[in-house]
Amino acid sequence: MSSKTMTSVQELASRIDVSEHTIHSILINIDSHYRKFSVRRTRKRPRWINAPNTELKIIQKKILQRLLYK
Repeated sequence: MSSKTMTSVQELASRIDVSEHTIHSILINIDSHYRKFSVRRTRKRPRWINAPNTELKIIQKKILQRLLYK
């Protein structure tokens, strides 16, 4: 696994093939890119889930596959 550190949004965008604008727009309003819902559990309090929207999920997957699994 490479120990090279990311130094900029530009470098990240280049390595995962996503525009810098897309990354900045997600970071500016990150809460709007998650959907919050609860899952019922038997005789317990509900479990709250924060699920990423499709756009964010694709970016997360690219980071995982192209940077972290390398």
